[in-house]
Amino acid sequence: MTFSENDHPRATDGTFAEKVGSTPELELSAADGSSEAARATLAEYLDVDIDDVTLDDDMHYDHLPVYSLGNKEYALGSEEQAQEAAKLYISENLWCQNSKRLGNETGLDPAIFDAIAERGGGGEGYQEDIERIVENLAEGGVDGFAERLIEEEGRGPSLSTYDGEENIIMGTDGEWHLYRIQ
Repeated sequence: MTFSENDHPRATDGTFAEKVGSTPELELSAADGSSEAARATLAEYLDVDIDDVTLDDDMHYDHLPVYSLGNKEYALGSEEQAQEAAKLYISENLWCQNSKRLGNETGLDPAIFDAIAERGGGGEGYQEDIERIVENLAEGGVDGFAERLIEEEGRGPSLSTYDGEENIIMGTDGEWHLYRIQ
């Protein structure tokens, strides 16, 4: 299956970030919990004034904080946050995966996944069916599938809807993983 940008699960309502409210357990810094450190690192990376970069307290992108610069949006987090966000995205969007990949992971004929997609009307309609199959037949279940996919392709294709890239930037307080989302 091939999806265009408009078919992407986050391509709704003109923004790719999900409004999820505050997430108290979410650490905003790679080292010390400071969103100011993240803003400063992002501003330096983008070569703009720190006052031009804003943290949207109400926006999170698969549990990564969202920063805005004009009409551009960026998700920024630590290695651990980025890994968890990518695994979450993959696990919630198994329906986006190529039927051949799903077949290889589960040992089933890829045609089975195509048939499930047709029966479910395509799209998110068959997420639960595929999730049950992957959980029961893929090595390590959905989590193992997500980890292997990340190892193979990286996190960028899952987290950066703008260009599919992961940028690793160094700040004074550690390493940050940056994804342009709009």
